[in-house]
Amino acid sequence: SEFATELLLALLASPYQVCGVVFNRTNNFDIQDMKALIQPRQIPFWEVDNLSDPDFIQQMRQLEPDVILVSTFDHKLPAELYGLAKIAAINLHPSLLPAYRGYHPYFWPIANGEAKTGITFHYLAERFDSGPIIAQAEVPILPDDTAGTLINKQKKAAWPMLAPVLAKIAE
Repeated sequence: SEFATELLLALLASPYQVCGVVFNRTNNFDIQDMKALIQPRQIPFWEVDNLSDPDFIQQMRQLEPDVILVSTFDHKLPAELYGLAKIAAINLHPSLLPAYRGYHPYFWPIANGEAKTGITFHYLAERFDSGPIIAQAEVPILPDDTAGTLINKQKKAAWPMLAPVLAKIAE
């Protein structure tokens, strides 16, 4: 998604090394934009249908990732996959968890007349969007906001938090 593309940009601008990028083949909104960012850097990528595929898991195991970072991925990662992270597997979710877990976290706060929403970095867990929270930032919802304007606000809130969150989990 556009949100994940911005997160990838922030990650590429950080001192951390990106060892691979995984796309969900069935949710390919901004795959071309993300590929345009990673291909010149020769970062390997995978387009997958089945995150539990043994061959895919083995390829991820060979990367020996310190951290697995997920954003706007509409399939739950199996524990066998996120358990490969040496330090942590984390997700950036576009709401103030525990509110608006799961799908459409851009739409529901507006539809329900909320005054604010936000972003949450949290550890991955067995249940979707339920792991311990690492950091959050609030984003105000104005009367004329749409899902699109809200996404833009959330991206701006997430970008400067990425490096401090990664530093915090590495402690």
